[in-house]
Amino acid sequence: MQNDASPAVLYHLAENAVWQAQLTEPVYTPTDFAREGFVHCSTAEQVPGTARRFYAGREDMIRLTLDAQQLEVVYENLEGGSTLFPHVYAPLPKAVIVQAERLHIDADGQITVLESLSVPGADTNAAP
Repeated sequence: MQNDASPAVLYHLAENAVWQAQLTEPVYTPTDFAREGFVHCSTAEQVPGTARRFYAGREDMIRLTLDAQQLEVVYENLEGGSTLFPHVYAPLPKAVIVQAERLHIDADGQITVLESLSVPGADTNAAP
């Protein structure tokens, strides 16, 4: 849930093929949602570590910027560590996606933004 210390935006790293396949849908649902029951998100500070750990060397990733104030977010660690990660226990409505960027993530996890993409159904008045 949101509190005063919650960031205004969160991020989700999506596979381009999955994102492209759902462009005309009113919501975005990651492939692992059916298995896990939530959408993995990251704060700005967590994105580099997430990119390095899970997506190093990938050129087919999209960074979605989410208006966190419009989401029910649960901060938790399900792997036994002390760092809390934001999880959303529902597909992401396109209206909460304020930006989509195609990325190159190098072997060390460094992110280069290749291009900004349009988001069909996005709320152009949403934060930030």
